[in-house]
Amino acid sequence: MGWKRVQIGGHVRLGIIVVLALLVLVPAGLAYRAFQDPTTKVYRVPVWGWVHWGEWDYSVFLKPNTIHGAGELGPGLVYYENLVEGVEARFSYNFTTDTPARIEGWYQVTADLVSGELLRERTLIVPRTPFDARDGSSVNVAFTVPIDRDAHRARVAEIAEETGLQAGEDPTVTYTAHVETEAFTETGNIRQVLEPTLVVPLTGATFTLGGDRSPMRNGVVRRDEKRPVLGVNSRRRYMLVATGISAIVAPLFALGTVAGTRRDDPLAREARRIRRKYRKRISEASPGASDLPGREVVPVASMTDLVRVSEELLKPIIYCGPADQRKQHVFYTVDGATRYQYTGIV
Repeated sequence: MGWKRVQIGGHVRLGIIVVLALLVLVPAGLAYRAFQDPTTKVYRVPVWGWVHWGEWDYSVFLKPNTIHGAGELGPGLVYYENLVEGVEARFSYNFTTDTPARIEGWYQVTADLVSGELLRERTLIVPRTPFDARDGSSVNVAFTVPIDRDAHRARVAEIAEETGLQAGEDPTVTYTAHVETEAFTETGNIRQVLEPTLVVPLTGATFTLGGDRSPMRNGVVRRDEKRPVLGVNSRRRYMLVATGISAIVAPLFALGTVAGTRRDDPLAREARRIRRKYRKRISEASPGASDLPGREVVPVASMTDLVRVSEELLKPIIYCGPADQRKQHVFYTVDGATRYQYTGIV
C-alpha cells in the first residue's frame, strides 16, 4: 500500500517547514534554562532563639510629711526635694534561650557625674562580676545599689573648688549597668551587650529619674542548610520531551507533504469559476484521463459556444481536470465520434 503525500503549495509548504524548525528553539531554550537552575538551594534555617533584658528599678524614701501617707514611693513619679531622704536602685538582668546552652557573661556598674560641659567624672560602683550557667536555658542577675545624692553634690563642689571652675547648672549622675553575655550551643553561639541606664538629677525643687531603664534584645541563631528545589527535575524532563517532539515535527511534515499546484493558480481558479457558473450542466470525469472519447475533436472558441452546442445536442458537458501541472483543464461534449471541447483557459 503506497503512502500518499499531501500536496501543498511550494511556498506555503516551505514556510511551514521553516516555522516548525524555528519552534524547536522555544522548548530548547526553556530546557537550557531548566538545566541552568540549581537542583538545591541554601536556606538560612532558624536553630534556636534567645532574648535578654535588663531593668533599673528604684524606690524613693521620704522624710515624715503630711503630703504622702507612705514613707516610700515607686518609680515614674515627680519627687519633692525637701521630702526625699534617700534613693535605692535595684538592677535585674535575665538571659533566656529556647534550647539548653552554656551561658557565660559579666556585669559592672559605673556612675558618670556630669556638671556643665567641663566637669565630668566616672566612678566604678560595682566591679566586674562574672556569671554563668553551664547547661541551662536562662541566667538571672539581681542586686541593689544605694544612691547617695548628697555625696555626689559634695563631689561636684569639691571638683569645682579644686579646678577653679564654676559648677554647671543641673548636674546629674548616670548609673550604667554594662552587661556582656555569650551563649554557646552545638549549632551556633552569640554574644550580646546590654547597657541600661538610670539618670539621677542632683538639684531642683522637684526631680524625676530617667534614662534607658528597661532595654530588651532578642534574636535567632541560624545555620545554612541545603534543600532540594521542587519541580526542577520535572521541568527538565518536560522540556526535553517537548524539544524532542518539536524537533521531529518539521521532518515528519516534510516527508508527509509535497509541493503541489498553488491554490491561487489562475488556470485552476478560472476552471473553478466555470464549474460554479455552469454547475447544473457539468459533470466531472476522473482527473488526468489520458484517452477522452470521440475520434474527431472540434475545438470551440469559448465556454459559451460549448454550452450552446450542448443545448442543441441535448448532451451534458464533461469536465476533466489535470492530474498534475502538465495536464489541461478540458470541458467537452460528445456526439457520437465527435468531441466538442473547450480548453481556451489553458
